Amino acid sequence: FDKQLFCLARRQHGVVSRQQLHDAGCSPDKLTRSVSTGWLVRVLPGAYLMAPSPDTYEMRCSAINIWLDGAGFISGRSAGRLLGLARMRKRPIEVTLARRHKRMNRAPWVEVRQTAWYDGNDDRQRHNAIT
Repeated sequence: FDKQLFCLARRQHGVVSRQQLHDAGCSPDKLTRSVSTGWLVRVLPGAYLMAPSPDTYEMRCSAINIWLDGAGFISGRSAGRLLGLARMRKRPIEVTLARRHKRMNRAPWVEVRQTAWYDGNDDRQRHNAIT
């Protein structure tokens, strides 16, 4: 992997998307080898932790944002925790998802709430982190 990808991973708490890996020249075969050798760890569908990055709350939140890809956002107590409210619990990480999206393959530490008021078509930059 190149230095630019490591810098990106550092900004995203060690997590990169499958698309970011592809854009950096990582073929599907190299992705498979990197997972089998432990250089990458699949956190959620399409989100990979680069070794030797630690498994932290912020890393998991970053992985969730990659996994959701604009279809939802971190919400509730989890959003409060990211904003610095230390008394907010870390698990499960609460996510609000547009009702029309079905995300069945999630980790046990993610709690998904679906809603009709958010359609997932809002500005992705504005909703890419928390509410």
